[in-house]
Order: sequence, then C-alpha cells, then structure tokens
Amino acid sequence: MGDPGGAAPVTSSGTTVRARFRPRSSKEAEVRCVDYQGASQIAFTGPDGGRNTFGFDKIYGEASSQADVFQDLRFVVEAALQGYNGTIMAYGQTGSGKTHTLIGSVSDPAQHGVVPRAISHLAQGIAEAGERDGADFQ
Repeated sequence: MGDPGGAAPVTSSGTTVRARFRPRSSKEAEVRCVDYQGASQIAFTGPDGGRNTFGFDKIYGEASSQADVFQDLRFVVEAALQGYNGTIMAYGQTGSGKTHTLIGSVSDPAQHGVVPRAISHLAQGIAEAGERDGADFQ
C-alpha cells in the first residue's frame, strides 16, 4: 500500500521509519556523542571513539514540536478515514520520550501528543465526511 494522500514518501515496503530524539543531557552535550547530519542521518560516537551513522526517512531533532511530529504523521489518520490500515509505533529505551511523543501533556493543548491529536483529527474527519457524503463509520 502506498500513501493514498500523497503526503508521505512511498517505499517498496510501504513503511517509513522516522526518529525523534529527546534533548541531549548535559553529559551528552559535553562529549558530543550525537551529531545530526541533515534531516535523515544521525551519527553516534561511543565511549571507545567508535562512530556509527544511521539513516532514517526523517529525523525530528531536539527542537521539533508535538505539532511538527503530528503534521508529518497526519497522512496515516487521513488514510484511515479513507479505509486504509495504518500504524504509528513508538520504540525505544525507558526514558527516551515515547510517552511524551505519543501522549504528551493532556492539560496543555500545545503539548498534546500524537494520540490525542489523531483522535481529534479522526473525530473531525468522521463528522465532516458524514455531513458531506453521508458516510458510515464503525
């Protein structure tokens, strides 16, 4: 399945991998163990000096907002409204920011994560489609 909305890059597998990184700790900033190399590569330098570079379809850097992340993932919700299956998955170590990215702060609308934004977008899309097309959602 490709992206029916045309907003996301289409790969041969139909999967995109995006990474969001939490802000660096003071220790990480001192030793410069993480270097962003453009919008799709990141390099890690280990304690032994070994360096590894990893590529992704997109990287959300330390300054990315909750709105930025959802804006890029919005096509998954829009595809669901058109009847396509979609998955947004968070993976990482404890304390790496999965809950912050997915849920965020429920009390601060600017800090809502992907899930509250997706539910709101789904509800709005269902209401609009029902009014416009007489569509039935289950």
